Amino acid sequence: MSRKRNAETDHFDLLPFVAILMSTLGCLLFITLSIASLNLTVPTVRLAPTGESKTPLLIDWRKGVSTVSHNNVRTVIPWNDAQWSELDNITVSNAGKVELPSKLNAALNNISSDPQHNYALFAVHPSGFAAFSAMHAICQQRNIDVGYYPVGEKDKVKLEEASIKGTK
Repeated sequence: MSRKRNAETDHFDLLPFVAILMSTLGCLLFITLSIASLNLTVPTVRLAPTGESKTPLLIDWRKGVSTVSHNNVRTVIPWNDAQWSELDNITVSNAGKVELPSKLNAALNNISSDPQHNYALFAVHPSGFAAFSAMHAICQQRNIDVGYYPVGEKDKVKLEEASIKGTK
């Protein structure tokens, strides 16, 4: 005698499998978006411990405008084309003769007044590479320690709060 098969006992329920699959995909999507958001944040200049406790004066160096950041105060310094092109011909021997914008000159004078505790840290953008060598020569002429960090043209730069305090 043949038995009739019951239709309710023959099917296989996929709902638990689909729920596990959707949970896994959701976790992978969350991880991917988290990593992508980390890559989109503002680049940060990171200072390596030097063994000395010096405070950096960050100079965001690009053609047309420079930004000086010191003690949480940002000063924007516009450059005209004549001033910028003058920097192309500077060497260490004639660096003392160049006329800098007054705000930048004041910032460099602030560093040179206490070189044991301050130094200039340049975030150099591609448009500012040629003129950076002139600024380096000007800083050498004034006995200012200089550090630099190459960054992309459209990148914004800031110092981490912990690195501003220095290390001992």
